[in-house]
Amino acid sequence: MNSIQYFVTHKITTLMLFLSVMATGLFAFISLPSSLLPDTGNYGIIIVVRYPGQSPYKIEEIITNPLEDAISTIGGIEEIISSSNDNEARIYITFEREANLQFKAYEIHEKIEPVRAMFPKDVNEPEIYLQGNDYAPVMVIGLSSTTYSLNKLRDIAEGIFKRHIERIEGVSQIEIGGGNKREIHITVDNNYCIAHNISLEHVTKQIQNNNFISSAGILHDFMTDYTLRLKSRFFTLDQIKNLPLLSTSGGLSARIDQIACVTDYAGEQDSLSRYNTREQVSLYIYKTSTANPIDVCRHITNTIAQCTIPEVTAHITYNSAEEIQQALHNLYISCIAGIILTMLIVFLFLKNLQATIAVIIAIPFSLMAIALYVYSVGITLNVITLSAIAIATGMVVDNSIIVIETIFSHSGSNTISDEHIITSTKQLTRALLASSLTTIVIFVPVLLLKTKSTALFTQLSGTVIVAICASFIVAIIFVPWCLRVTSSIHILTTTSHIPVIQHVSRHNICPLITSILKICRQYLAIRYCNTIMEYFFNNQKKLYSILLLLVLSAIIPITKINFKDISFTNECKIFARLEMPSGSSLQATAQAAFYIEKQLHAIKAVKNISTRIQQEHAEFIMDTDGTTNADILKSQIKTQPDTSLIFTTTDGTFKNEIEVIIKGRDVAVIRQLAYTFAGKLQQSQAIEDIIYHFKDERPELVIQFDRMKCSYSGIPIAYAGNYIRSLCYGPVVTKYIDDREIDVRVKGQYVSFDEIENIVLPFDNKIIPLKNIATITTSKTVNTVWHHDKMRAETISIVPNVPYYKMEKILQNTIKQLSIPEGYYIEYGKTFVQQKQSITYMVLYICIAVVLVYMVIASIFESFTVPLIIIPSIPISWIFALWALYLFNIEYNVATLMGFVVLAGIVVNNAILLIDSYLQKIKGFKKKKFLLLNDYKEINQKRSNPMLITTITTVTGLLPLVISSGGSHLWQGFAITIIAGLCGSFVCILIMTHVVFNYYQRKFMI
Repeated sequence: MNSIQYFVTHKITTLMLFLSVMATGLFAFISLPSSLLPDTGNYGIIIVVRYPGQSPYKIEEIITNPLEDAISTIGGIEEIISSSNDNEARIYITFEREANLQFKAYEIHEKIEPVRAMFPKDVNEPEIYLQGNDYAPVMVIGLSSTTYSLNKLRDIAEGIFKRHIERIEGVSQIEIGGGNKREIHITVDNNYCIAHNISLEHVTKQIQNNNFISSAGILHDFMTDYTLRLKSRFFTLDQIKNLPLLSTSGGLSARIDQIACVTDYAGEQDSLSRYNTREQVSLYIYKTSTANPIDVCRHITNTIAQCTIPEVTAHITYNSAEEIQQALHNLYISCIAGIILTMLIVFLFLKNLQATIAVIIAIPFSLMAIALYVYSVGITLNVITLSAIAIATGMVVDNSIIVIETIFSHSGSNTISDEHIITSTKQLTRALLASSLTTIVIFVPVLLLKTKSTALFTQLSGTVIVAICASFIVAIIFVPWCLRVTSSIHILTTTSHIPVIQHVSRHNICPLITSILKICRQYLAIRYCNTIMEYFFNNQKKLYSILLLLVLSAIIPITKINFKDISFTNECKIFARLEMPSGSSLQATAQAAFYIEKQLHAIKAVKNISTRIQQEHAEFIMDTDGTTNADILKSQIKTQPDTSLIFTTTDGTFKNEIEVIIKGRDVAVIRQLAYTFAGKLQQSQAIEDIIYHFKDERPELVIQFDRMKCSYSGIPIAYAGNYIRSLCYGPVVTKYIDDREIDVRVKGQYVSFDEIENIVLPFDNKIIPLKNIATITTSKTVNTVWHHDKMRAETISIVPNVPYYKMEKILQNTIKQLSIPEGYYIEYGKTFVQQKQSITYMVLYICIAVVLVYMVIASIFESFTVPLIIIPSIPISWIFALWALYLFNIEYNVATLMGFVVLAGIVVNNAILLIDSYLQKIKGFKKKKFLLLNDYKEINQKRSNPMLITTITTVTGLLPLVISSGGSHLWQGFAITIIAGLCGSFVCILIMTHVVFNYYQRKFMI
């Protein structure tokens, strides 16, 4: 270990190395971007194609099926989900982690271009968005005014705010709620037109022929060439109203306003937006799959500040970046609190300023090393990396504490020589290397796994590995160097002459902490443990009996294990969705939503409510003071009959759900299977709730033409169908140019349900009543036709009240009881499959971690049997962790399992330290070759002090994660697992290690 001697003796070189790491690390830390989570590769693209006035089945046939066939040939697709609704098709494409999303978007455009050419002319251009299928807005902006109407506010939102915001990098699409979409409707008087033989087709052609701009070529003059341009555009509504119109016979002249009503802002109101029950216009902004939400929201906020319009107030009603920043802020506080607590514990425990300084430098050095790592690999400061820093805070000082304790315990005077520092450090190098490697090796497999289920922990593992490596370097290089430097500049080795310490001691500022540490050192680590150790040394059968009972007791918490989803943000924002009966109008949904809003306003914990109302459903974002949660609100709110209020997560999914997907050919058969399946599940008493992702069929009118009667009347069925569509819906016939293009529609007067059969069809100078050539009946039709991987499918969400592994067995048994027709399938949703995969990987990973720890210990000690003495501390720590999670009612998730993995690497450190001391003691004997009880007492007494302080510093580093929300319930279970396992195993290692080692030395060493 000449390197130790080199760095201790070359003080300036070592100082420059230390300062260079600190300086570059500080620069890297300042330059790091922030985000909530690391990039897990959840890349998605959405394709939206609108075809107004068409039914879901027609959309499926004309648009969805051809597009899916074309897109499915693209490589790297993980999943395709599509929905065919009235007026539009949406296709959600999820790609694999390695996919280049920009290139995939280009490839999709190339694939759908030939298909687009075959669509009817009324189909809008396909819209491609780089956005996942969670479909959650990153920000909601509300516009209100005391001067402008809602329609004008919507016009301002589309013409000004939307144009500026959609230019921001990372913004995918913007939806606008509230007010009427600006359209110009020319509503023709049907009776007048029929009486004067003016057809809708004639009106349409007249409008189109009088609204165009066209180039007529170039006029060549002797000296100049002139470009000819024909210009006949509508620039005002009066120009449309005064457009002359000639009837097809008789030469009767009329204007548009004589036969029709021209109305601006006449678009169909598709949504309402309210903030605290007051109507407004809102912009719902979505980000791309790869964009950083904090950056996107910051740019949007700056853009809004620049878009100042008199008499218009723009306010942010929801900002996802606030949740992210709050979560990160809480974790920053946890990290800082952990660092301060660790420093305080080290100082109060060592009571030596020189030693404390030498130990504390491990923390900033490790933090800057982490910053360099994070910066160099191009990741962000997020919940995962910050939590790794909090986890590593207490662990990085462990090696330094052990070195300090060894150096000072072997020193007979206040002055410490260079030779003594170097010799003491060299003696501990093997033990420090072993303890560091056992911690490092358990994280290495995570770096090699490339699945989405473990992607979150890749950055955690890398960060902790860097921290442990940095702490090892500090312990063997910078701690000895720091001791030599502080000795040479005569820093006092005791704290009695320091004014601050005198003030603390005199006024008892930290009496509680000091007393606790004193008790831990004098009684737990020395007196009680030595007494108990001696007792079990003489009564080994009782020790084995107690260990057996401890192992058997683990059955109780194991049977209560229930895995849940993990949450990364606080619960001040609560999301809910109101579902209405199929066919409910926008007005009916608005009334039901207002009924919910009134109840929410009566709850003191709810501060603000943002509501988005659409046909058949409404969405609520509730801003609370943090004293309530979704379960409490659900119990306090009553809903109207035939409506349901479902509380969801940020992205609109349901908490702790298991999605079941039923696939097949016929929607009716699929839904019947879903109802039968759900009915059988409800009989098992294992279901808390079942949510159907589809609604009952809605009413529709079916016009069945009689071909024979149509033939006798001489009217083509296609003409009759197009006339009725134009009369009731009104196609876009041209564009009106204002500050942007505005749709102009020509349609007939409103036709009610009772008047539909009285429609008359003008054709070839004849008037044919619809009821003479067709039969009108009522029927039912679906709202949405869903596809999952190109097959028709419906989904139900099951919220269980039993552990997932039990629920899976119930689901499998229920599926076996069903009579599933050929060509129909029942599958689990992607989220549940990934969760199962993550749990499987983590269990396998725990086993691999134990094996790797064994291999490292065997390599360090050059023995196959020594690791068998150390390894039992791992399952013992797990038992204490299981009981802690059980007693504190902490839910299990992937992070909790990660805590068990971390335990496997760090609980063995204390055992390694003891075993290494035992072996070195034996090597120092000249005559006897084995240890006696007094030898064990001596070694345990000497090693218990550094073991205790390293355990306490690790616990204090994790403690803020337990008591702080940290923006995440994820880390509470993780931290409690490690704290309970460490504390429990610490006592057991002191009591049982010498007993097991005594058996080992008599069996294998004598």
